[in-house]
Amino acid sequence: MKIKLSPITNSSSSSFIVAFDKKITSLDEIKDKIMFIEKASQVFHDIQKQSPILLDSNDWICIHKIADELNSGTVYLSDGVRKDKKDSESDIAKSFVKDNEGKVAYFFEYSDNDSEFFSEMEHGDTFRQFKHLVTSHH
Repeated sequence: MKIKLSPITNSSSSSFIVAFDKKITSLDEIKDKIMFIEKASQVFHDIQKQSPILLDSNDWICIHKIADELNSGTVYLSDGVRKDKKDSESDIAKSFVKDNEGKVAYFFEYSDNDSEFFSEMEHGDTFRQFKHLVTSHH
């Protein structure tokens, strides 16, 4: 008989690709669209550490970067529906970019293993006011 000595966890993380109308330069631009100022502040903090990607359906690098992220787990669309098996990650990336043409995208990753707050960031519908894609890493 084998005995597992390490702790058993049910930790997860999720990545979010979120479309914003324009480059975010201040907390004021998002605080009314993200419930709870603490969550909005975390999102803004994470935005400051990255450069936005212009969503351009003629930019294959943009589409490839989104498709690569989608390939890393199980994909869910903005409405919480799991992607259809017939749709490739590339097809979903192309559609997301086309539907959000001219907007900018930021990437986020939150894990329920980091703290109760980050569990809420991951599972608490943080980006419900924005078009987004979710990749679940469970």
